[in-house]
Amino acid sequence: MKLRLPTLAALSCALLAAASPASATLVQIDPNQNTVQDSQSATTNAVLGTATASPAANTIGDRLKTINTTLGAPAQAIDPANLVSGTTAAMTSTTSTSLLAAPGASLRNYVTQLTCVNSHAAVGTFVTVQDGSGGTALATVAAASLFGGTVVTFPSPLRQPTTNTGLYVADVTTGANVICSATGYKGA
Repeated sequence: MKLRLPTLAALSCALLAAASPASATLVQIDPNQNTVQDSQSATTNAVLGTATASPAANTIGDRLKTINTTLGAPAQAIDPANLVSGTTAAMTSTTSTSLLAAPGASLRNYVTQLTCVNSHAAVGTFVTVQDGSGGTALATVAAASLFGGTVVTFPSPLRQPTTNTGLYVADVTTGANVICSATGYKGA
């Protein structure tokens, strides 16, 4: 069955309001057709805002657990309580500096966006993203002098390999004046 949506943004809003991911319906978004194809049988009476035979019983947000993009990759609805963000103080040495706190037992950080800016007048540097303080390098970005820097939006989140470990950054060169920030979410 196909569900016609006025905009895909409406579905995104419904997913963010998801309260009960235990009962899942697999759907595929086709942005060219502006439709959603679900895996329920044809007996499901789906209309915008509902996805059960009893339209008043559940909203789409209550029923959907996984959405696939047209490339087949799962697009996840993130519980706002699992969103993470962090900003460093100015880094002027090569010491590892905490960017995102450890997410908790059995959880890891998933970084969706990273920004590093260098305000030093003459000293540029690279910044290494680390799995824990001094840990494995996950990524390296450039931070040129005179407010040069990098903004990276990861098409697939940068998955921290170690659970319950903070995400750190470190300048490669002493003397730069770099501030980094990151956003993402915590999950299994």
